[in-house]
Amino acid sequence: IGGIAHLRQGHLPDGVDLLLDAKETYEPTESTGVFSYATHAAVVAVDPDSGAIELIDYAVVEDCGTMVNPMTLQGHVRGGVVNGIGSALMEHYHYDETGQLQNVLFTDYLLPSIMESPDDIKIGHVVTPSPFTEYGIKGGGEGGRMGTPPALAAAVEDALRPLGITIDELPISPNRLRRLIREAQAGGS
Repeated sequence: IGGIAHLRQGHLPDGVDLLLDAKETYEPTESTGVFSYATHAAVVAVDPDSGAIELIDYAVVEDCGTMVNPMTLQGHVRGGVVNGIGSALMEHYHYDETGQLQNVLFTDYLLPSIMESPDDIKIGHVVTPSPFTEYGIKGGGEGGRMGTPPALAAAVEDALRPLGITIDELPISPNRLRRLIREAQAGGS
């Protein structure tokens, strides 16, 4: 009803009042807000010739407070990890010199698929109920999404430690990684 009243008023019967009114609101009792927490660990293999990154193992432990539906939470965390894989390894906007976006189609803007998803994402939970929300609930989907890019960057750096490569820009595309590897090998000769 709210979506129709806000976005599609033409679908409402004549004489219907479009005013939406909130009767109650929620404000946390503390100004600190409510935050979920997570930690990520990744094991990768890097092919120095192609710049390909193979995700060998991945684990997440997150704290979303009281778990309301553990099965859907697993899906949120898994989906967040896959979304983070896209951010870390493939998703990038390309602009020309005038600022015009060049990769406007999904054939040009790469997104992760089942092929880039780890076979088994290990997910653990720490349950620390929030004292500031009803039922102790915190956010749940963020637990998978936010830590994936830095975890993958750290894992790639670790795999390439002998070359002294630092990953300081995302995505870690094969072209960018091959260039970093070639530069490091040339500097080390």
